[in-house]
Amino acid sequence: MEALISQFTFLSNQALQEDRSSDTSTSEDHLRLFEIESYRAWAGVKLIEQENKEVQEEKEARGTTVTQHDYDHEDYHECVLESAMDELRYFEEELEMMTQY
Repeated sequence: MEALISQFTFLSNQALQEDRSSDTSTSEDHLRLFEIESYRAWAGVKLIEQENKEVQEEKEARGTTVTQHDYDHEDYHECVLESAMDELRYFEEELEMMTQY
């Protein structure tokens, strides 16, 4: 792209100096090439932006999944702890009843 800009600048300077030997079709060809290269560069930037966006969304999705997974484990552990506490209370009640008789 830099070579195209350099060539275009050279041809523009020739045209501005009213050099009769300058070929306008050459300038137009370089303008077309410059337009194509500019579009390619723009498309490349858009592609990279899209890829970065997809990667970010994937990271966020994994983060949410991990968080949800953590909450699932936390709920499970809480449930197991409550169940164990219920068993302990039941055992204490039975033990008290046995010692009263």
